[in-house]
Amino acid sequence: MRGKMEFFDRQAERWDAMRHGAAEQGRLDGLVGRFGLRAGDTVLDLGCGTGRATPLLLRAAGAGGRVVCADFSAGMLREASRKRGLRGAGFVQARAEEIPCADGSFDAVVCYCAFPHFEAGRALGEIRRILRAGGRLVIAHPLGSAEINEIHKRAGGAVSKDVMAPAPAMGTPLRAAGFRPLRLVDRPGTYLVIALKE
Repeated sequence: MRGKMEFFDRQAERWDAMRHGAAEQGRLDGLVGRFGLRAGDTVLDLGCGTGRATPLLLRAAGAGGRVVCADFSAGMLREASRKRGLRGAGFVQARAEEIPCADGSFDAVVCYCAFPHFEAGRALGEIRRILRAGGRLVIAHPLGSAEINEIHKRAGGAVSKDVMAPAPAMGTPLRAAGFRPLRLVDRPGTYLVIALKE
């Protein structure tokens, strides 16, 4: 885990410049509209990185809602906290497997471009714990699982074995963790898993 944290800390300052262009932003805009977030929601942006999705989550939650950004990388959180568009969000350094938040404290947890870097079983258990009854889990990426896995393989090092399971295969671990899958989409340019806490 330390090696992975150091990998993301090293990349933080140049992360946005080296990876994210207009094409991804357009896909992200379209994805967030499908998340099912509502005005007034309390949302955890889990594995927020530099906060690319956070402005859209803030907009969806509205003035009556709240967004908390969590990431295990101090460097990523530092870059996110510097962005003007993220004013109003809270920030906490935390691993997805050990989230320092109270039981049932969120309406939704969004994992954008982050889930392959988590220990899936433990992370799903923690996410379920902090969601309210009927709360929503969203796992999303502007690429399909095959594309994601190829990128991680080419990157090597600490992320070379971070695999995104095909979305249809996510039904089994989600149900085992106490979620009801609503949507399992996996195709080039889109990965979207939405599930409700049972």
